[in-house]
Amino acid sequence: MLDTNNQSFIPKKVSDDKKISIHRPTNLFFLITLIIFLMTVLASVGVFFYKSYLKNRIEEDSIMLEREKGNFDVASIEVLSDLDKRLKSGRELLDKHLDLTGLFDFLEKNTLNNVRFKSFDFVFGNDGLVLTMDGVAKNYSAIVLQSDVFGDSGLIENPIFSDLDVDKDGNVIFNFTSTVDKSLVSYKNN
Repeated sequence: MLDTNNQSFIPKKVSDDKKISIHRPTNLFFLITLIIFLMTVLASVGVFFYKSYLKNRIEEDSIMLEREKGNFDVASIEVLSDLDKRLKSGRELLDKHLDLTGLFDFLEKNTLNNVRFKSFDFVFGNDGLVLTMDGVAKNYSAIVLQSDVFGDSGLIENPIFSDLDVDKDGNVIFNFTSTVDKSLVSYKNN
């Protein structure tokens, strides 16, 4: 016969081998959100401390700057500032100043023996110094050769010989116009 008193449906002892563990699946979205939240909190704390550091640094630098201002001689600074302005004005005047000696030297060296210039005039145009001269040459070929010499120099730009005519002695008279390179008439370069 069966002993019904000893039998029970409630286990008295659960063995360790039969423990039931419940595994929940890890939510990837929750994990990413948690990481972003923690990074945001850390960045906020970092910004707060960096802002405090910058405020302290600005205050320290302001105090040091005020202390250093007392070391300067204001009268000397004003004198040096005025001198600097005058030097800049002088440099600007020298840069704009013209010296026609270089142009005359160039014309002397590059004018052919059978070409003479009788008048000399210049004006400041938009492109620079515009040179105008009247001259006399022995013949037309001398004018062509003179045009080549001026054109090849690179210092006389756009040489134009115009109003060609023959005078009573058989010489060719002409008008000459060109633009002169600034380096040729610059006081600074000469």
